[in-house]
Parts: sequence; structure tokens; C-alpha cells
Amino acid sequence: MTCASCVQTIESYLHANGAVSAAKVNLLTEVADVSFDERVLKPRDVIDLIQEIGFDATIYKPAARAATLEKREEIAKWRRLFFFCLSFAVPHLLFMVAGWIPKLEMALHLEMDVVHNLTVMTLASWILSTPVMIFGGWRFFRASYLALRHRAVTMDVLIAIGTGSAYLYSVVAVILGLANPDFQVKVFFEVALFLVTFVMLGRYLENMAKGKTSEAITKLLLLQPAKVSFFDYSLSPVLLVLLPPFLFLLLPLLFSLLLLTLLSFSLVQLPFCSVFFVFSSLLNISTGGVAQAGRGNGQFPRLEAGRR
Repeated sequence: MTCASCVQTIESYLHANGAVSAAKVNLLTEVADVSFDERVLKPRDVIDLIQEIGFDATIYKPAARAATLEKREEIAKWRRLFFFCLSFAVPHLLFMVAGWIPKLEMALHLEMDVVHNLTVMTLASWILSTPVMIFGGWRFFRASYLALRHRAVTMDVLIAIGTGSAYLYSVVAVILGLANPDFQVKVFFEVALFLVTFVMLGRYLENMAKGKTSEAITKLLLLQPAKVSFFDYSLSPVLLVLLPPFLFLLLPLLFSLLLLTLLSFSLVQLPFCSVFFVFSSLLNISTGGVAQAGRGNGQFPRLEAGRR
């Protein structure tokens, strides 16, 4: 599976079967959860249904380690396919670069006709692209055929249309050029070659990313405890019987302690309040006496004279 369209295709096809009550596919983990009537279908029948539309399927293995190993096998498979296609794409790229340099083009005789209307460059492109289309692109054509047979369009269909049209047009152009000397031959073998190679690279990187995610999920699942202990903290009937008398004895005690605390706080604060009151009274008396003495000694007449 490569996109949401693949998920929708599988779910729709499974739901179309009357014995399937529910089907849910996870694109990231590539796991399908299917509920079906065991009296009508068996697990092997569900796998056959999925394979009919061009997808590979196996019975899910609950062991988390097995899922990680399967993803490693997928990564290894797409890595081999990518390097296989790359081994043909790199020489073709070198031929193209040589064709842009006049001296190399003349030295390699790339534009020389092997037969009429078939140059060395065209023949090299045909030879290099054919193994890639056969061994690398056949899986896209097979998946496209199975999907179109059930009226479903997936990403494989788009890849097959793009690469197949470029390759078939080029083959037909070469044949027409050999048959008709006046036919202008224009081929696109390199389009099919490089497109399949880039798709292989994308699948390889995609499975690497999924493999890392699957490995992280596997490690997280391994942290899950195998045994869980449950403790019941609810009150027992014995405590429910003894609790009311206990509270009846405890409340008067708490009230007495609170009263003693307030009383002790008042007794401690009372001397400080008395001293503060006496000190304030003395301060007021002394201030009033100074002001009266000042008026008797004649210290304020100049203020009165200034006002006049």
C-alpha cells in the first residue's frame, strides 16, 4: 500500500462481500482488521479477496518482533530492486551526458546508424531500459491489471500508464522507423527507465521510514507490563461500623483544642496591646504639651505677623 486510495480500495472491496461486517485498514502499520462471518468465510478466503485486487496479504502475527522482521525484509527487497534499476540508469545517464559533448559524441559514434533510422544511442537506450521494465516494472503492471479488473484506480495504475506509454511508444517508433525510411524516429526509453528507478527509490525510502516507525512502536509495546496488580481502596464494612462512634468522640476533642488555641493566642497578645495603648497615650500628651509651651513662649507671633 502506498496511499489512501489503496486503503479505500481494500476496504470498499471487502465491504462489498456480504460475509464481511467490518473492515478497517491502517496505512502506516499495513494491518487490516476484518470482522466476518466464520460460517461463510475463513481467514484464507479474506486473504484471497485482498490478493484479487493486487495486494499481498498474510495472516497477522501477534508477535511484535515478527512484524519488525517483515518490515526489514520489505526494506531489503526494495533496496535490491532500486540498485538493480540504478545499475542500468547510470550508464544511460553517462550516454546522455556524452551526447551533449560533441567530441565524446563523435568518439563514441552515438549518432551513427546501426541500421536505417536506428542509431547507437537509440539502440543503447532500448537495451538498457528493457531489463528495468521487465524485472522492475512488471509488479506495477500486474497490480494495475488486478486493480482495473475490479474497477479500482491506485498509484500503481498511474505508474504503469506513465512508464508503459513511454516505452511502448518508443518501441513502435523504432519499428516504424525501420519499416519507413522517411519516418522521423523520436524515442523516450529514458523516461520509462528513470521513472521506474525513481519510483523504486521512493518505495525504498518509504519502507525505511515505515520500518523505523514500526521498530519504535515495537519497543513501546515491549515496555507494556505483563502483569498488573489491582488494589481496592474502598472502606470495609468493619470500618463503616466503627467510624460513626469514632467521629462522635473525636469532634469534642477537636473543638476543645481549637478553643484552647484561641484562648492562648488572646492571652499572649493582651500585654502587647496594653503597652501599645499606654505608649500612644504618653506620646499624645507630650506632643500636646510641647505645642502649648511653644505658644506661651512666643515662637509663633512671626507667623501671625506674616499673615497680616
